[in-house]
Amino acid sequence: MSVNIDDNFVTQNEKSQQSETDSSAEAQVKTINKKIERNLKRSELKIYAVTDKSWLGERSLTEAVEEALKGGVTLVELREKNVSEEELVILASEIKKVTDRYGVRLIVNDNPAAAVKSGAAGVHVGQDDMNLAEVRRIVGADSVIGVSAHTVEEARKAEAGGADYLGVGAVFNTSTKNNTVALSPEKLKEICDSVSIPVVAIGGINGDNINELKGTGADGVAVVSAIFAEQDICAAAKRLCHKMDKVLAYKSNETANEHRRPRFKAAIFDYDGTVVDSMGMWRSTGSSYARKLGANLSDEEADRKLNAQLRGLSLEESAALFRREYGAKGTDEEILEEVLDMVFVNYENNIECKEGVLDVLDDLQANGVKMCIATASQRRMIESANARLGIDKYFDKVFTCLELKTNKREPEIYMKAAEFFDCDISEILVFEDVLHAAHTAAQAGFSVIGVYDKESEEEKEQLKEISRLYIDSYTDWRGIKNLYEVNINGEKRLYFGED
Repeated sequence: MSVNIDDNFVTQNEKSQQSETDSSAEAQVKTINKKIERNLKRSELKIYAVTDKSWLGERSLTEAVEEALKGGVTLVELREKNVSEEELVILASEIKKVTDRYGVRLIVNDNPAAAVKSGAAGVHVGQDDMNLAEVRRIVGADSVIGVSAHTVEEARKAEAGGADYLGVGAVFNTSTKNNTVALSPEKLKEICDSVSIPVVAIGGINGDNINELKGTGADGVAVVSAIFAEQDICAAAKRLCHKMDKVLAYKSNETANEHRRPRFKAAIFDYDGTVVDSMGMWRSTGSSYARKLGANLSDEEADRKLNAQLRGLSLEESAALFRREYGAKGTDEEILEEVLDMVFVNYENNIECKEGVLDVLDDLQANGVKMCIATASQRRMIESANARLGIDKYFDKVFTCLELKTNKREPEIYMKAAEFFDCDISEILVFEDVLHAAHTAAQAGFSVIGVYDKESEEEKEQLKEISRLYIDSYTDWRGIKNLYEVNINGEKRLYFGED
């Protein structure tokens, strides 16, 4: 583990080391801004946010879109009717920078040329807009095309013409479209059943009426004012996501009969970044040690340079760098032990629990869920912090990668915990904040709950994708008794039902 990054440097590049081909900054950017394929997943339509600057007042559109993405929006359509094509391209290019950071596609409304010029993922057109074949000619084979439809005939024609998804509505009366006649739920279902491509319901949808879409077969909802007219855009998006989960769960229950309340008997918690808020400390450890050796890192650029040097280095390589660049004395083991002693002081005195985690631990314990820690940190650090924070009472055992001579790119630490609990993997939750560890646990068959940590922001969207449940904060936890499992588009997901 490198000295400054994502975990600690206790277990041979545990949380920060990427593969050799992924260690460069260029490779990391490619991972975050991965190439978007045309094949549109139904799950991408879950919360389809359509922009309208008129609701924002003094707030900027890019800031509003980012707040919506933080709240869980899965696709963004730029729909701004009162701007020129040149202005639309500029605006789309700026918003695309934001959506790219979250791994979400940007669609441009009604203007294929602007979509191409801005690099957007695709375009959405109406029945009265350009011919679909001409739209495809302009945007190319790799771009997504959405088409509005109001009848079964229009839906089938759009699918036959090469549309990738349909926007069907208006399903309720709406202020954004004049002279609209709302489709009945029965008519929406008929349209959904008539095509094989994804369908997003649109028109007048909000948190009060979204449940009326249960049983219609819609894959998602397109909303405007229900997000962008709200003062707290992020919170509004979260509420809609939660409610849409129930609609999709109902859909899955109808078709696959896999909606159920699972029985979890045990939970495995990662420690740094999951139970305690320590990742920022680990990121600054390399700089702190260099300063202790007399290095002048007075400006942020010098600090970033050192962090870049340490990224991806092994324990021995990090020690060699400190010896070569900063005059550290002693063997690799002695240098590393000195740094670990410095880190230990923080566990002994400073590290605090993540907000809301105590309520989650209380809930799990009260409901008979056994818990343990699976960590890349040293045992002495965990035990010292747990005793000071009073949380050792929750955990039956601590497993460390050091003692097992493994890392979290291998499933051994999770398997040892499962063996200790003496229950099936399907009955165990794993809480993790970083992508590679969550991926390992998921691949081994555990139900992963992804936990947001600001130091792993760049991995957030990928972590969401592989987690059965993702929580931005433990304050979103609504009780183990309210946790349901459902099969959505062939993938098992967890969600919170009614209290």
